[in-house]
Amino acid sequence: MQRYRRVTYEDRCQIEAFLGTKMRIKEISERLGHHRSTIYREINRNKGTDYKASAAIIRSKARLRSCRRKMLLSNVDLRETIFLLLQKGWSPEQISGRLKYEGKPVVSRQTIYSYLRRHSYKDCVYLRRDTHKKKGRSRLRRGKNYPSWMRSIHSRPAEVKDRSVLGHWERDGMFVRELRQLVVFLERKSRYVRIEKVKHPYNKHITKQMQKMIEQMPNKVLSLTNDHGNEFLDAKKLQVPVYYCDPRSPHQKGSVENAIGLLRQYLPRSTDLKKVSNQKVKDCENALNHRPRKCLGFKTPHEVYFMQNVALAT
Repeated sequence: MQRYRRVTYEDRCQIEAFLGTKMRIKEISERLGHHRSTIYREINRNKGTDYKASAAIIRSKARLRSCRRKMLLSNVDLRETIFLLLQKGWSPEQISGRLKYEGKPVVSRQTIYSYLRRHSYKDCVYLRRDTHKKKGRSRLRRGKNYPSWMRSIHSRPAEVKDRSVLGHWERDGMFVRELRQLVVFLERKSRYVRIEKVKHPYNKHITKQMQKMIEQMPNKVLSLTNDHGNEFLDAKKLQVPVYYCDPRSPHQKGSVENAIGLLRQYLPRSTDLKKVSNQKVKDCENALNHRPRKCLGFKTPHEVYFMQNVALAT
């Protein structure tokens, strides 16, 4: 079996000469050491009115250039848009889905990852990744019995479970350096978040602060879902139903847990909350609310919560 090799310029000159003498294709292939199918393809691809070696080499080089892999993200405007959104904290999947949602040129998430790894290492720092395996934390078992007035998460109405109505919220605390805390509210249907620093580390002061936050929500708050943290034992004092997760079951309020994970991108656990201004917290809140979410069809939480469509802002 003959081993394949490319047809060279010298081979093409000889093919042109042999064809001029009316030599058969089979004999040409035997003389040049190519398979006859290679000679047939070479002649059929590059002949005009007749076969010319000079024209054949030009056509061959043009085909070789066109079949090579295209440069990733060759559109400069599109590339700058993607880099700007990466700096805002968007993931490649969110960027890709949002571009498709707005009818703009579609770039797959893998294309963005590949381009960053090949050409733009400095922008890889904006990727949100955590590849190390986290060690499990030992949990303290609470020995006290919870009051009977607590509503169980299992008694929530169906509209809360299936996220069909706006106004049902989850809340949780986010601890940073020196056990200082932020309180995070998340609306279940839209994933819209509200974040505030806890001003006083005492239960009664947190209750007053949460009452004020609930009153300042853009839309009416219909219910709250949270864990059994001491700062959330305020169901009697709030004017909305409060549902409590089972002990040691944070997955039952997984949406707010995920939001806290996203917030760690801006405020890691080592953050000194004394040095973080309220405006910085508000900027983090806006970043999450204007970031498209896959679970929302790549709409933003702000768009879903306020029922409006906003074009991609760069």
